[in-house]
Amino acid sequence: MNTLPSTNILGRKYATIDMPMRVFINALCDKDYSEVENFDAVQIEFTESIGGDELKRIIQDKKDIELKKLRYLSALNLIQLLSIRYSEDNFNQLKDLDYHAFAAGADLDDYKKYITQIDGWVKRDEMDFRKLADELKAKEANQPKQMEYTRDYFASMYIAFMESIKVTLTEETSVRMYCQCAKRYKQYCDFMDKQRKAA
Repeated sequence: MNTLPSTNILGRKYATIDMPMRVFINALCDKDYSEVENFDAVQIEFTESIGGDELKRIIQDKKDIELKKLRYLSALNLIQLLSIRYSEDNFNQLKDLDYHAFAAGADLDDYKKYITQIDGWVKRDEMDFRKLADELKAKEANQPKQMEYTRDYFASMYIAFMESIKVTLTEETSVRMYCQCAKRYKQYCDFMDKQRKAA
């Protein structure tokens, strides 16, 4: 194990990406969590910070898809249950899904009429979440594959930052600063790629 030496003499544990890179690398590469609290949350913060707005949009899209899917499946199950045997509780749960907001003049008292009136909207939700899921798959297919982080990877990124964007990082540099440099480096690479294509 190549754990970098600790300089945290106060014994505090880090819980955000404001920790030094050495602590983050020790935890990520060597599973040394002695200076880190809730590293899973830190990794999520790191991924969101380094991924930027595009990653946030993908995460939000996944949430939207799952909510639409849950709403649709709940409606489908409740409709099935009501077709087998009427239950006021099931009918109220179906109404709570609020499909009648789209079906003007929906009958909130007669479950059979209500189901007929909202049927198109339930099917539309199914088409919507399937379409969104397909679009998300296409977006994810265009994303780079998940990076395998190693000590060598971080060392090469430090060198790339020095050579391209003229920033020198140390083991005590915060992970937050590293993420900002990574975003600037990506912008630099995109710019250079456009320059090469234009030439």
